[in-house]
Amino acid sequence: DIYALFREKIIPLKPDLVIFYEVSNNTNPEEWLQEKWAGWNSWSEGYATWFSVLYKHSLIFTQLAKLAGYESRIPPNIPHTFDTTDPKPALEQYKQSLEKIITAAQENSIEIVLTTFITLAHENLEVNMSKQPYLWQDIYLKWYPFTPGEIRKIYQHFNETVIDLAKSKNIKFIDLATLYPKDSKYFVDHIHFTPEGNQRLAELIATFLEQER
Repeated sequence: DIYALFREKIIPLKPDLVIFYEVSNNTNPEEWLQEKWAGWNSWSEGYATWFSVLYKHSLIFTQLAKLAGYESRIPPNIPHTFDTTDPKPALEQYKQSLEKIITAAQENSIEIVLTTFITLAHENLEVNMSKQPYLWQDIYLKWYPFTPGEIRKIYQHFNETVIDLAKSKNIKFIDLATLYPKDSKYFVDHIHFTPEGNQRLAELIATFLEQER
């Protein structure tokens, strides 16, 4: 869909320069677990089977669990195997789509700059729920049972694909994932920025463009 948007919406504007920044909607977490993934917000799987079944199917029980504080505590981590083996269909599809965008840009005399994708997630990340509830829920509940370190590794694989493409096609790229400060004050969740975070992102891109002029 991003390629379609680029083709139908961006190319007709005849821009001189396009900066590409996207990964998150392509990750498909299911491909990174050997075990069957229960899906987003499957944190109740970490408790007893009866708890998980009732939480998923009983609105009354869900409300009672919420009142009891289950949605504000880090759930027990279930044993799982983080799978980094190839192939990863989502990663390959992402690469193919990005190649199509690059080709379309070049065919229309548009300079394209690739970027690596930023995430706050990293090994040993600790989040204070009372100070950053959205970030806390994102890391500990939405992405369950992945650890913050495993979430980061998923994005790293996609970023490596971006870097390899940029080098092989001699395209400029900004390694934002390396340059961006890993400070939670810039993040709403592990990938979306606060206003201050967006300002910092814009400054990094502007600095790169100034240096490349």
